[in-house]
Amino acid sequence: MVADERWNEVRRLLASVNPTKIIASLFAHTPLDPIPLDSQVLHVALLRLKKQNEKFAALLDDFIFTVRGPFPRSSELDSAIPRLAMARLISIPNPDYETIVVNDDMRERILEQEREWFGGDPAKIELLERMGKQFCELLKDRQSELKKREAELVAA
Repeated sequence: MVADERWNEVRRLLASVNPTKIIASLFAHTPLDPIPLDSQVLHVALLRLKKQNEKFAALLDDFIFTVRGPFPRSSELDSAIPRLAMARLISIPNPDYETIVVNDDMRERILEQEREWFGGDPAKIELLERMGKQFCELLKDRQSELKKREAELVAA
């Protein structure tokens, strides 16, 4: 029994939490369906999520944002999306490639793996659930901001 406990501890320590796994979990906990695949929306929403709460910031620490352009951008987020699509944890439907879909099967696979990724830590999983819901709101807010800005430009 002691050997099993040690092995479980080693596995927990070896399980690397990386940005791709965090994005998968955020998408699985985000009730927005589909999720917009718009860089201006995704990157700004993720940065706002990171700045919103110290616990969120700690989990999103690996996401570095550059501001050399019209909006903040994270290469970690840019890399995570195609990885998740290749792993079939999300889909990006043809022909427009404008949305990210996490269907029920994908969501269930992510949630099952999430327990392993984050060592079954209920506090961390609850934090990811809260982050996913908040991320959803930030995505909607950012979409609204961009639509309002577009309408103002058209009206000018």
